[in-house]
Amino acid sequence: MDEPAPENPKKRGHAASVLVCGAIFIAAGLAAWRLHVAPDVRVPFLSRPARGEGEVPSLAGLPPASGARIPWREWGAAAFREANAADRLVLLDVTDAWSHWSRLMELGTYGDPAVAEWIRGNVIPVRVDRDARPDLARRYGSAVPTTALLLPTGEALAEGSVIGPGPFVAWAARVSEAYRANREALADARAEARRRAAEKARELLAIELRDAAWRKKSPPERRRDAEAAVRDGLAALGRAEASERRFPSAHALAFLLELEPDRALVGAGPEVELRARKLLQGLAKLEDPGGGGLFRYSRCPDWSCPEFEKLLAVQALAIEWGAEAARRGLGKEWAGLSARTRDFVERKMNLGEGRYAHAVAADVETPSGWVDGARYYGAAAGARAAWGEPAADGAQYAAPLAELAAAYLSTGDEARAHRILDRLVEATGRDHRLPRRLDGKGGEAGLLEDQLAAARAGLASPDARFRAAARRWLSAATVDPESRGLRTRPAADPPAPGWTEPVDPDLTAQRALLPDAGIEDLEWALARPAAVDPLLRARCALRWLKANEVK
Repeated sequence: MDEPAPENPKKRGHAASVLVCGAIFIAAGLAAWRLHVAPDVRVPFLSRPARGEGEVPSLAGLPPASGARIPWREWGAAAFREANAADRLVLLDVTDAWSHWSRLMELGTYGDPAVAEWIRGNVIPVRVDRDARPDLARRYGSAVPTTALLLPTGEALAEGSVIGPGPFVAWAARVSEAYRANREALADARAEARRRAAEKARELLAIELRDAAWRKKSPPERRRDAEAAVRDGLAALGRAEASERRFPSAHALAFLLELEPDRALVGAGPEVELRARKLLQGLAKLEDPGGGGLFRYSRCPDWSCPEFEKLLAVQALAIEWGAEAARRGLGKEWAGLSARTRDFVERKMNLGEGRYAHAVAADVETPSGWVDGARYYGAAAGARAAWGEPAADGAQYAAPLAELAAAYLSTGDEARAHRILDRLVEATGRDHRLPRRLDGKGGEAGLLEDQLAAARAGLASPDARFRAAARRWLSAATVDPESRGLRTRPAADPPAPGWTEPVDPDLTAQRALLPDAGIEDLEWALARPAAVDPLLRARCALRWLKANEVK
């Protein structure tokens, strides 16, 4: 799950187009129009508090959702053809069923009649479920929700998160007017953006140049590069520690726990164990002491200001890495965290027959209105019982279920893990591609993160059936012939002219961390210092060093 060491801006597939278009709009006076940070669009109920301070905007008093007000289209070629024919921008709403902030945007902004009227008359509205299409969520920004205005060719002109109803219309109207006034410049910008994106792809991912350079290096030079990659990972942890928000990070915990017994390889000191303990202690602060389970993340650096959603992927992380920390001798308390989280998942998220809820929402809807998560989780047990419980999102997504299976295997609970893996095997198509949704409600098939997550769980099983299935899932990953990197999804009819299916260096690097990966996979990640997330690259480097340890 997501999410994460600091973002590496060089790896964003659409970064060049955003920068070029941004330059045009700077000239047009639009540079300040970033959705949730622009100083002239702040409104009380949708202003994110800085560094977790102050109250989170409340749902109290907002009207119920009225989906009929906005005719949302599905993501796809038809919506972009409509935008091109009508000469309109595409309004993209990347949302979800469980987050407080998405609900604020839905009720407070899209529920406003004036906003809905403007949208119907001026843009083509497209709504995407971020859980069903994580590839699009990554492409257009990681905010929850993401609100963006796109060209009819798919490039983003402006991206952000939440914005109130009055400022929304002002912002969207200015961007639309600038688009109409700058068509020719934008056409030139698109061509330039694609040229620069191609250059960036060659710079970051061209296999022959980078790998040839790696192959020409002597063993001591390769070792020095790998040691430097581990140090870069430690530096990335430091940058994350300085961030104002705290997300549970499987890669951060895995890196520290893998490095701790082998820190002599890179000359790391006792601070590795101290940092691992500190990260675990922060993770424990996200635990709900009343109802169990871990919240999604903290808005402040000391982990004490949670966002109150409970995602299945976060629970899987706590189950797996809590147990691993205890095995590594970091304290029996982490085994307790793992066990309590597993109990919460079984009590509140288990839907039976290997099915688990994807998330538990932050807020509670009652007959008299919404009770915000902050109020709900700060209340006594009696008040909670009177309000009821936050709704569970019963959607079934392949990767989070596979992560839970891997977590259960790490704790020795093969029975539950194998029930989940059985479901994944049964859902797999003849082409070995997993559907993103296992509940038969549509969605993509063959998304790379689903294939990799399922393969990791399958390879961790002692059952030969699941190990064989894992290799089939890996065989379905689409390899880019030029870079030998893995594409985020199988190539398909593009939704807009000029659309490309990006190679994802991070997911390619994750392939190198699977149990059956070879030394060549590790070296793929090590040969691309600017493309791969530093924590992922550090984990690959550590494994490379162990495999090539010079006595």
